Amino acid sequence: MACTNIINIVALIVVPIVAVLIGQHLQNRAQKRMDKMEIFKTLMIARTGWTVESVRALNVIDIIFVNDKKVRNAWRDL
Repeated sequence: MACTNIINIVALIVVPIVAVLIGQHLQNRAQKRMDKMEIFKTLMIARTGWTVESVRALNVIDIIFVNDKKVRNAWRDL
């Protein structure tokens, strides 16, 4: 009986913490994707010429795509 109570108490403590951590991870991942899509949309809109927004988008490529070597190398080559 005592073992079941301990398991229930641990579950009541651990499950909400794990749920928050998973939720935060999913939000971070979604935000990174939105940032990447925003850069892409800005650059596609400004294909015909430079705008303040397109220059800003180019300046943050190294920050937003920090883990994507292929994109950063292509940006460096450009």
